[in-house]
Amino acid sequence: MSSVGSGDEAGKKFDEQQGTCIKTLDKLKQSQYESIRKYAESQSQYLKELRAYYVSAVNYLKSREGSMPKVPRSKGGYLGKDINSKISDAGASISDAKRELRQVLRAKASGSSLSDD
Repeated sequence: MSSVGSGDEAGKKFDEQQGTCIKTLDKLKQSQYESIRKYAESQSQYLKELRAYYVSAVNYLKSREGSMPKVPRSKGGYLGKDINSKISDAGASISDAKRELRQVLRAKASGSSLSDD
């Protein structure tokens, strides 16, 4: 961003470079999946904060007034972490169901009756 003359120019440059990403995140906000919607919203917010940071940083470097703005931190989690968590939970649930089915089948095969029948 060293070739950028003002904060407004930095904002425009950011919009040019991140425009496709921002549009994609806007589409993902409409997803049927909650985890994807949350991820898209979080990343959109982060990009807004990042853009504001660049504008403020360039303005600060030009004027040297006030203090250097703080770099924003992404608050969004890694999408894969959420998905992996759900897959692990589903896997555990399937394992529990298989174990219960085996118990039922063994009980039926041995002729015993189950209390939940």
